[in-house]
Amino acid sequence: MESLLRKLKNKEHFTSKESRLADFILSDVRNATTITEKQLSAQVNISRATISRFLRKLNFVSFQQFIGALGNEYEVLCKNRAMLARDPVHEGDTISDLIAIIPCMYQRALDNTRSTLDEKVINSVVEKIRCSSIVEIYGTGIAAAEARIFAFKLNSIGILSMYEDGPSDHAMASFDERPDKVAVVISLSGGNPNMVRLAKCLRQHKYYTIGIGGTMMDDLQKSSDAYIAINEGVNFIAMEMLTTLTSVNYIFDIIFSSLIARNFKNNKETSMRVIYDDQNYFYQYREEREKRRNNYKK
Repeated sequence: MESLLRKLKNKEHFTSKESRLADFILSDVRNATTITEKQLSAQVNISRATISRFLRKLNFVSFQQFIGALGNEYEVLCKNRAMLARDPVHEGDTISDLIAIIPCMYQRALDNTRSTLDEKVINSVVEKIRCSSIVEIYGTGIAAAEARIFAFKLNSIGILSMYEDGPSDHAMASFDERPDKVAVVISLSGGNPNMVRLAKCLRQHKYYTIGIGGTMMDDLQKSSDAYIAINEGVNFIAMEMLTTLTSVNYIFDIIFSSLIARNFKNNKETSMRVIYDDQNYFYQYREEREKRRNNYKK
């Protein structure tokens, strides 16, 4: 639906007097939101009957209704302009500028996330994952990539994990008999209806459900056993995704690093075996390649 300010700018089917009214309002929208019908008529030198026809053309039944709608749109416009002014990236920024700006954005996201973290909640989450028989990680859209990476990290240290982008009836049924099941559900807004329904369903299947998401909405938080809030971006031109994902990765890496620290000896031994096996495989491969070359020369 076309906004009121856009209609005033387009002046579609406006008479000359109505166009003068529109120009007067647009010249100072803030002032226009406080003016009376009588004052408007006097300042533009147009009859109140003309103003009434003008309002009906814009689908308003009264001057008060028109002023209310104009005030609401002006408030939104001011908020958008303020958000745009805070956005760290602007037209004309060079590569040198961005090389300096992006780390600052990362640091701000990390600082904001750190200030809200509850160590008791994170400690509880880490213990639940450490003692789990299976960890299922759910996310949709861009959060799906974060879920997949976290599942890979957990599997790399011997914690059975799987990534899902939606409800998995087969997985839930298969693991119904397993004790200590854990699910991680990601919603960047904190209110994705699919993720909220999923969290409720997982809890019904006796999963310990960990919600990770924003604070704009508390639906996922109410549907989880534990909830870790992320830093939500407030930038205007899609840059909020950068800070939001930085926050998610920070939380996942705290959990991952804590799991390594709590089983450090075994994780270190496993890593050394992997390195040793990789080296042996490389040497064996190189020896076999040399043998093939020598045989070929003969």
